[in-house]
Amino acid sequence: MLISYPVYRAVRLAAAAALALCLPAAAGAQSTVRVRDTRLSMLQRWAGAVEVHDPGQLDAAVTQLAKLTPVQRALLIEVASPFAGFTRDLAATGEMKSESLKRFKSEERSGVEVLAKRIIAAGPYAAWLQRAVVLETDIAILAPEQTAEAMKNAPAAGIGEAIRADDGELGARNLLNWHWEFARMLLDQRDPAASDAFAADWYHAIALFMLDEQLFAELEPHLRKGTELFFADGRQAFDFGCLADALGSRRVQAILISTPVLGTFRPNVPQAVAAHALAEQRFSRALDLDQNLVEARVRLARIYTEQNKNEDALALLITAFRVPMAPETEYMAHLIAARAGAGVSNEADALAHLNSARALFPTAQTPVIAMSELALERGDLQEAAAVAGALRAGPAPVERVDPWWLYFQAPWIDHTMLIEQLRNEARR
Repeated sequence: MLISYPVYRAVRLAAAAALALCLPAAAGAQSTVRVRDTRLSMLQRWAGAVEVHDPGQLDAAVTQLAKLTPVQRALLIEVASPFAGFTRDLAATGEMKSESLKRFKSEERSGVEVLAKRIIAAGPYAAWLQRAVVLETDIAILAPEQTAEAMKNAPAAGIGEAIRADDGELGARNLLNWHWEFARMLLDQRDPAASDAFAADWYHAIALFMLDEQLFAELEPHLRKGTELFFADGRQAFDFGCLADALGSRRVQAILISTPVLGTFRPNVPQAVAAHALAEQRFSRALDLDQNLVEARVRLARIYTEQNKNEDALALLITAFRVPMAPETEYMAHLIAARAGAGVSNEADALAHLNSARALFPTAQTPVIAMSELALERGDLQEAAAVAGALRAGPAPVERVDPWWLYFQAPWIDHTMLIEQLRNEARR
């Protein structure tokens, strides 16, 4: 998992671009001339890839852009967003605004104009922007290793850093995938009337993908931007709550406690109590915006049990059980209701919920362990041992299905389907 977003390595683009200049050939060697990349040439190359990319496919457009060097990336980043804004305004008014043209060098303007007019002639600007964002999304999802390889030796690359944690230990530093930030920059140039729905769907779908992949460091800037842009969208607040919930989990907190900080690198992860407070705030906000987000209700109830607010948790779950839920969400609701019930000394209700959880996932071990603990708490050692011992007669752990094991990985919403819907929109 990537667990932090603490470092930003600044860059002066002019200095980076200077690296593209050719060195003179050694004496006696055959002279070679390298074509120097420019902002315009990189823009034209990228726009061509947008035009030919087949959404969802690991095609040449994806692999070529994934392999951009730090210099090429700097050139493209500098010009692509102004170009998208220029094309949007030209499509809307049919006029080239002088203030927009000023963002381009004099030698770039005619090439920029030709490229923008070609895009507009091919179809609506909103459709082109969707294709561009989906291309950057596909690069980030389908070719992350190639991007990482292209950027790994980049000094002062202007890209955020994170640290990888595996098996309870901090590992190597990683650069964040710059294609995610690039996609967000492009969406900043959208026409809100035409593209806000697509943009909000994109922020939600990609947040779910990042949660599932445990790219927590990528999520922080993504969700901050998403909630800023779509503050009235309960899905964005829910996703942000899931991040805080995951960061407060014992799996992440144990890494912070057990592993020394590497040099000056400080993981930007809150302590458990602070993470739970953030999760409570964000899940509550999500429910204020959309009462139909039942999983937000269930996850908020779990946070309440962590804060020993068991009565509040039970009140939330009473409402949750009145509506249909995904089996995994319903299972978790029963586990949380059992914990809250035990917290208010209602063992009968707790056992009933644990039995309901077992009925949903018969091979899951968490309800069985919880039943054993209830027996232990009332001093019945014989029953506690008998209940726990029943696990030996069941399937091996690798064959068990227990949603609790995946609770902090992602909510039970199919991000694959949501991303495919975005790709379908780009195919139109």
